[in-house]
Amino acid sequence: HEDFSEGCAGAVDMQGSSVNSGKALAAKADYGKNQWMFHMDGSFNKTLDMKVPGYVHSKNLRASAPATPEQRDRMNNSASEINSAAFGATYVGSKGYLGVSASTFNNHYGVVAEDDVIVEMQQQRFDVAGEYKNVGFLKGIRVKSAQSIYKHVEVEEGTAGTTFKNNGNETRVEFVQKQVDNWSGIFGLQFNTFSFQALGEEAFLPKTQNTSAAVFAYEEWDFNPIKWTVGARTEFSRVQPDGQSVV
Repeated sequence: HEDFSEGCAGAVDMQGSSVNSGKALAAKADYGKNQWMFHMDGSFNKTLDMKVPGYVHSKNLRASAPATPEQRDRMNNSASEINSAAFGATYVGSKGYLGVSASTFNNHYGVVAEDDVIVEMQQQRFDVAGEYKNVGFLKGIRVKSAQSIYKHVEVEEGTAGTTFKNNGNETRVEFVQKQVDNWSGIFGLQFNTFSFQALGEEAFLPKTQNTSAAVFAYEEWDFNPIKWTVGARTEFSRVQPDGQSVV
């Protein structure tokens, strides 16, 4: 974060819900000292199957596709469990700031269309962000980069089925111009690269490497009460499945 605040602050939040016997707890803490800012947060949320008034399926669906026994009072396999945690540190100086963070997110939930299928999802993310101010005609140079590791597994009757993975990086560089008379603007670059794969006997998608690069600009001329704006973006993208290239 680009703002510095001396001292410490925190918050705790607890919630409950009767419709699914849900329990939730979240907490965060911030601490600032000697131009350093630190942040921590975490959360936990667990629910059981959701209560419903009467039958789960509509009268027409029960008539056209009868099941034995008919679901009622609770929606089977709608329980979930979510937990997350994050940590970040930022140095804030007179010429800008530089920060790093790491986070993890886990979500286990049932698939209500199939009573014996659950999904186990995991994501880890690592971020770097910074800004260097007052460089020539520029008000600042901003950089953001995020590395993500994503996986979700479909588990049927306790056995892992199809596994989906998507790992990659997204980086953006912005050059913010100082205002000169009535003219201001921003231009920059953006890069994305992701590797996707589906594993398992029922996987039907090939492993792919996705790459894109873009250049963009936005300029503004303010002649009160009329303001002129112009923007442009050009992007190159490539998807490469199993050694074949499609541009």
